[in-house]
Amino acid sequence: MKHLQSANRLSSEVIEKIYLLIDLSGSMDEEDYTPSRKEGALQAALKFIDTKANLYPKDQVGIVGFAERAFRIPCHKKFDGDLEAFRQLINQKGREYDIGACTDFTFALMEARRGFPSWLGPIDKKAISAAINYIQSIFIEESGGNKDKEEAKAAGREVNKRIIMLTDGHHLGYIDPVYIAKDLKESGVTIECIGIAGNRRDVDEELLKKIASTDEKGKPRYYFIKDTSSLIKKYASMAHRIRTVKN
Repeated sequence: MKHLQSANRLSSEVIEKIYLLIDLSGSMDEEDYTPSRKEGALQAALKFIDTKANLYPKDQVGIVGFAERAFRIPCHKKFDGDLEAFRQLINQKGREYDIGACTDFTFALMEARRGFPSWLGPIDKKAISAAINYIQSIFIEESGGNKDKEEAKAAGREVNKRIIMLTDGHHLGYIDPVYIAKDLKESGVTIECIGIAGNRRDVDEELLKKIASTDEKGKPRYYFIKDTSSLIKKYASMAHRIRTVKN
């Protein structure tokens, strides 16, 4: 990953809107990842949010929690290291939306896309089956997107759009997530994927590499992180802005 240099000079020209996609399926409670896979993911996400808020206060970070279904939390600026408040927020939303226990990457990516629909334009209907009316129906533009885009343009700022998806397993949904990932990437969104587990075999690395964007060298922006400490460090690093490249 190539971080932006001369941050002070560029901060008035570029802002980022990012969604952190956090796998909340049943296997995330496994303790082969001390203290658990889920706890490690939450600690890393919190580190990202607070680091981003300190470095680039104008950037926006939202959360998408997912299992069989997904929920989205609007952009937060800072939690000041309050892990318990962050944990309670995520758990509350998971119960409220009854997201299930299995893992569906497609719905996670789709929910993230809803966070900036006006910035991306309408979805390419070829990316998903025309017969699935429910999936098409959720892509209704939400208020605020065009206003945010106009404000950024008026301020002379470029908007970088990123998704960071963390999972510990395999996609068990019926719709191939590669199609919606392709639509997102062609719309200018950079997708980074993180695999966590006690063993690489637990993670569908091949699929995650297909979902991920590529860097300037053509390498997928996919990373397998073996422990919580390394994961937190990785997320702190990823809070820096990156230069987008054509996917």
